[in-house]
Amino acid sequence: MTLIDDSDGANGELAEGELVAERYRVIRVLGRGATGTVYEAEHQWTRRRVALKVLREGLSLNERVVSRFLREARVCAELSHPSLVAVLDMGQDEHDGLLFLAQELVDGRTLRAMIDERAPMSEAEAIDVIEDIADALGVVHDAGLVHRDVKPENIIVCPPDEHGRARAKLIDFGIAREVDRDSTQTRTQLGALLGTPRYMSPEQARATGEIDARSDQYSLAVVAYECLTGRTPHEGESTPLVLASLLTQPAPAIESVRRTITEPVASAVMRALSASPAARHDSVRAFGAALRAPVARKRRALAPMVGLGSIAALLSLGALALRPSEAKPRTTVDAAPVDAATARAQDVPVIPPSIALDATTLSELAPSPAPLRRAPPARAARVVLAQAEADSGAPPTPQVARPVVEVSTDASEPRSALRPAVFTTADASAWLRPASVR
Repeated sequence: MTLIDDSDGANGELAEGELVAERYRVIRVLGRGATGTVYEAEHQWTRRRVALKVLREGLSLNERVVSRFLREARVCAELSHPSLVAVLDMGQDEHDGLLFLAQELVDGRTLRAMIDERAPMSEAEAIDVIEDIADALGVVHDAGLVHRDVKPENIIVCPPDEHGRARAKLIDFGIAREVDRDSTQTRTQLGALLGTPRYMSPEQARATGEIDARSDQYSLAVVAYECLTGRTPHEGESTPLVLASLLTQPAPAIESVRRTITEPVASAVMRALSASPAARHDSVRAFGAALRAPVARKRRALAPMVGLGSIAALLSLGALALRPSEAKPRTTVDAAPVDAATARAQDVPVIPPSIALDATTLSELAPSPAPLRRAPPARAARVVLAQAEADSGAPPTPQVARPVVEVSTDASEPRSALRPAVFTTADASAWLRPASVR
């Protein structure tokens, strides 16, 4: 049903509270079209709200109009898809002979109202709508049908559900036509111009009868173009001017109208707007997939980055946890030369003059790591190392090692895993052996 101005003749319409077929009570008018009026109505037995499409009284005797109306009911009843409005009932009122069609009542706004309010729309929002309709049209085409009137007025966008999904639905199959599965020819009479000029495909505007599913793809691309730019590819002050532009001029490049449109989206739309049906996407579903592809690639590209970021954060936290609370003082020694006799008498640690000791040196000398042990309270670290010159055979000049930083003897403080080496002066040959660790 094409929604038009409310001032377009309300004569012959049903009044609020009237019953249709003794089971649908009229609540209010939802929209008016060339062949009928759509009401919000309530089923008297189930209390279910429906969209009741009633054929105008004067058209009930027009065989062609009635045939088209009944075809719409049959087409919608045969198809099932979340983005297609479901047919619930149809019939004829016994008293006045009015034909009616009861459909799912969709809570939402027409895409036309959304475009008029805030076009151009964002790429993400426009792609969501077009992809839904592309999927719905795919089901229509699989059934051997062509909608032939895809436009913003025939698309309703529902409010977001509990998952944040705003579903778009395709309505009004009043001029849908069956397509011979063995041919691209429709069963309509040649020369019959049906549809809305601004959204027609070139082959539909020529009224040659060579209409197939690719015509709906072109119309959907026009809708996408308008969502993204706020205008249609071919415009004019009258129907003849629109048709003349459509049949003689290619669609202006969408990026020339809105420069911020990404290249993959622009390419997908312009391919679907090709004047030649053979140059368009293989199917309307392929068109929807081409629009969605850059969004899917962006999400796939972000996923590993998010994963790496999480890993880096965990490693950072681990490094902070392993970092010591405060720096440990290094123990260094300051050497002063003494004679060997004094060293033996005082039983002090001695080292050769060429060696300076700290914690790093001790760790390099240790043969293997050992478990942490606590130092005895009354004992300080004693380290004695020796080195002799092989050619002279004489012991080196001993030196006294005085600690610059005292080593804590508090039993509560852990000590190094290394135990001090002890230099024995009883045998000079011991100077030639590596220090031992106890």
